[in-house]
Amino acid sequence: MTETSNDMKTLFVPVRDGIALETHLFLPDGDGPFPAAYSRTVYSLDFLYDRARGLRDIGIAAVVQYARGHGKSGGELEQSVPIAEDGYDTIDWIVSQPWSNGRVGTFGASALAKNQINLAAMTHSAHKAMSLGVPSWGIQEGLGGAWMYAQVMMWIARTQNGPYNLEMEKIDWQAHLDRLPVTSALDDVGTAQSYYQEIITSDFSNWSPRTGIAAIPDMNIPAYLITGWWDLCQYGSVAYYQHLRRDGRESQRNNTHLIIGPWNHLYELSEDYDFGPAADYSLDELENTFFSKYLKGCDTDDFPPVHVFILGDNQWRRFSEWPVPEAKIEKWYLHDGGILTADTPASPDACSAFLYNPANPIPTSGGANNAPAIRHLPAMGAGPRNQYHLCQREDVVVFRTAPANRPQTIAGPVEMVLWAASSAVDTDFTAKLMLVNETGDDWMLLSDGIVRARYRNGRRQAEFLSPGNAYEFKIDLWHVAVTIQPGCSLALAISSSNFPRFCRNLNTGGDNEQDDYFETASQTILHNSRFASHLVVPVLD
Repeated sequence: MTETSNDMKTLFVPVRDGIALETHLFLPDGDGPFPAAYSRTVYSLDFLYDRARGLRDIGIAAVVQYARGHGKSGGELEQSVPIAEDGYDTIDWIVSQPWSNGRVGTFGASALAKNQINLAAMTHSAHKAMSLGVPSWGIQEGLGGAWMYAQVMMWIARTQNGPYNLEMEKIDWQAHLDRLPVTSALDDVGTAQSYYQEIITSDFSNWSPRTGIAAIPDMNIPAYLITGWWDLCQYGSVAYYQHLRRDGRESQRNNTHLIIGPWNHLYELSEDYDFGPAADYSLDELENTFFSKYLKGCDTDDFPPVHVFILGDNQWRRFSEWPVPEAKIEKWYLHDGGILTADTPASPDACSAFLYNPANPIPTSGGANNAPAIRHLPAMGAGPRNQYHLCQREDVVVFRTAPANRPQTIAGPVEMVLWAASSAVDTDFTAKLMLVNETGDDWMLLSDGIVRARYRNGRRQAEFLSPGNAYEFKIDLWHVAVTIQPGCSLALAISSSNFPRFCRNLNTGGDNEQDDYFETASQTILHNSRFASHLVVPVLD
């Protein structure tokens, strides 16, 4: 069946098991043949129409499709990442059309990017390019054993009750997030409860896993990966880039591109900070250039291997590789008096202490949070919010470099190596990296991270603490690119919560998702000659 309205045709494309997928086609003017760009979604196709028309206008046929069980597509509802075989069969259908030139690219962001990686793993011969917007690697990857509580809960609640159901607007989300046990958070939210409980009680083993990695050595598809400094999928986006560059075939390695901009997960700029005119960057135009190069064969050299926005400079820089090979890895040590410096500590027993009470967690303000959190929890927000007031709390320990006397650029992955002790058998430690302005009243969040003590050596096996003993913890602060201008400084804040971005640790050693009781933990941060806590930073200039 085919329906035509204005510039769009609605078709139902059959796949191998006999079901038909609702598909919308945007054809360029002329007789063709044309290359095609294809995207499949579990969300609303309304989000893809503008982009589809933009591709059509540069001579690329755009094909957008509802996944099984969504829109008018047949089959059972798919929760997140549609099965790859449906995409493979749709590419078969595309290349069989009289208007097709046999070359197909794929596009889309977040779950739609993960769809592409699953599809690329099937190595369809007509799949010639993929534009991967903010692809996720796994909901727990890069989080030290913790998980993104608000993101997971609200995403499940909204998608399980229909795509972005407007009834969800009426819910007091903060009250639901505050509930204990965590498994009860969605008890009275539509039909989401059972799926939510299934996910969080299964230790996330069957939700949002790494995908497509094993097939990368067989891939030969030019790729363009997009992420942002405050994108909740930044860790995964860069990880996929690194795997494709390292493990793909030669053509794959040489034709994989990465862009990291001053955005959150939806490519939105901050409302709190002005990053200058260079930040107003057209990703659509860059994607057009990418597809023109790899689908239409246009001769263009203006597509850098790596293009990143340097905060502080507020300018784009091009690199041949990421992380930047020329960066010098330095260690910046924590000292008494809240000092952060390259000098190793001399004191044999210096430390800092605070109490962590799960009933009074540090509220999330900014960071790598997604649209539902921004919409329903305005105090939580996303991106580079000012952390100054949160850093005045008694349960936060702050360390800061001296004001810079010359510009200094940090570019690449940053890691916190923390030596600490706790009165609890299990607890969390968190870290925030911030750029402090010349007057000292604006502490712009660059990145944050967390480690769950029981999973400090990986999630395969819980290893509990002996209270009072010193342990080494590593907190991944993901990737950063910032220039510390003269008069500015870098600050590091250590604590034990960032809620509701991350689920609270109840400090009991029990089940943090199914228990409803907690303990207050006494935390000790060690920064002395024996236990030298430090930041690992890649210094470029």
